[in-house]
Amino acid sequence: MTALKAATIRKRIRSGRSRELALTDPLYKRTVFVTPELRRRALELGINPKTVWKRVHQAGETLEQALSRPSRTTGITARAEAVGVHRTTIYKRRNRYGMTVEQAFSMPEDSRCQSCNEIAKLHADHDHVTGKFRGWLCQCCNLGLGAFKDSVEKMRLAIAYRERYD
Repeated sequence: MTALKAATIRKRIRSGRSRELALTDPLYKRTVFVTPELRRRALELGINPKTVWKRVHQAGETLEQALSRPSRTTGITARAEAVGVHRTTIYKRRNRYGMTVEQAFSMPEDSRCQSCNEIAKLHADHDHVTGKFRGWLCQCCNLGLGAFKDSVEKMRLAIAYRERYD
């Protein structure tokens, strides 16, 4: 048996194992557990193989239990492919801007900017204070709002300046 580190034993006891199990359970190697067959089965079900590994080794589920419970994000990959968006784009929108899954997929069909109404490639606009998603803007409008630091007063001053020279 390989000698266990003291930190490993402490983590095992903190996670709820008895002292005896904390000292006698073998060390697990992910590379040993995630076999090509397990990887194939997990991916067919739309579950990340690492998620299955965690369910078995950290949550104590059997392999069949771990494979039978769907992932929380099952279906996002297929849905993203169907609309022509890469799945990581959806995950980034959810994590970076706090979007719901529906908001992450909610890009307008006609690709019109919600500010200037021009047809263009759209970008997610967000509040720089709260980080929350606000809408879909073209690059020019999105960069313009950012340049004015989302300050309505600065935008009014810029409009007044521009109108003086018309």
